[in-house]
Amino acid sequence: TIRHHSTKPAQKPKKRAKKKIIPRKAAIILTPKARSFFQSLLSGLSNPDIVGIMLDYKQSSSSPRMVFSFDFVKMDQLTEEDEGVSLEVLE
Repeated sequence: TIRHHSTKPAQKPKKRAKKKIIPRKAAIILTPKARSFFQSLLSGLSNPDIVGIMLDYKQSSSSPRMVFSFDFVKMDQLTEEDEGVSLEVLE
């Protein structure tokens, strides 16, 4: 039997490189006029349970276009799949 002894130290198993998580681009970009409109809608509410406005879009049943709708939303209506867009301008 032939045995070979290596003079190299045993290699440590390589750790997997952590994947850099790149956040998705927001589904929409609000114009300054739209941002102001949504802020005024939220500031005029008397219901403290409402935490935001939900944007939904679906295929139109009568044309090949998307139809957008807006609805007020409460915290218990949000899921992890919902994506938030800030109404504050961060510079």
